[in-house]
Amino acid sequence: MRHKQIHLLGLLVGALGLCGLGVGLALGTNVAAKSAVKITPAISVAAQKTASNTITVARVISAEDSWLVIHRVVNGEPEQVIGYARVKKGTLNKVKVKINAPAKVTPVLAAMLHRDLGKKGTYEFPGADVPTISGKTIVIIFFKIQDPPVQEKNTPTTSTKPAPEQNSAATPKATTKDPLEAGSKTGQDAPAKTAEPMIKEIALTAKQWSFEPNTITVNKGAKVRLKITSVDVDHGFSIWEYAINKTIPGGKTVIVEFDADQAGTFSFVCSIFCGSGHGGMEGTLIVNP
Repeated sequence: MRHKQIHLLGLLVGALGLCGLGVGLALGTNVAAKSAVKITPAISVAAQKTASNTITVARVISAEDSWLVIHRVVNGEPEQVIGYARVKKGTLNKVKVKINAPAKVTPVLAAMLHRDLGKKGTYEFPGADVPTISGKTIVIIFFKIQDPPVQEKNTPTTSTKPAPEQNSAATPKATTKDPLEAGSKTGQDAPAKTAEPMIKEIALTAKQWSFEPNTITVNKGAKVRLKITSVDVDHGFSIWEYAINKTIPGGKTVIVEFDADQAGTFSFVCSIFCGSGHGGMEGTLIVNP
């Protein structure tokens, strides 16, 4: 009888051991799955002032320790670096970047992620710390500056050459016109009326991971009003050539207005990370001449 009890106890201990092993394997598999989650780099930033010579980037998502770099933008292209800050792997909110050259700030700036591939903790670009690529695209976003510095204007040189003498006999006499002949009862010309540009209003839906419609066509000179509604999570709407970058909160509608003053074909993208398909959430703006 005693031997039978010992045998049963051994079977029970063995069963418990197998259960523990199964739980351990399950936990290990779960941890491995979590650690394998891919991080898609992204940047979210809003229009702002630079009175304190500091740029605040709302959110940075990086798959590795990186650099958040601020470029000045000239003719639609990112150029000279005017500030940078190191960012850790993961998601960071309200990242502050000190502007090293305030006089170089342009009305539109670009925030770009660079990899930290050279000496760790030392910014090296041009050099080893190249821009971060997600898919086939550089991780970059353009945003407006609301108080850009006044650019110096060239002062015209004053000529020292004396003005030629005028022949008073050749100077025509001023003539007085009857105000009524000018078509004005008060003697003042009526101001010409300027035609208001036509407003092109378009409803847009943002959802994981597409815009509907994903092609917008307008004519150059039109005033465009987009009514963008997110039907699920927070999304962004960005057209860098027009310095547009708006946040569309989940379940909300946001109005985006701009003047279509540039003809051509432009991409609009979601500028806020919204899940695994974020990188492919884009559309096309066509502005006919």
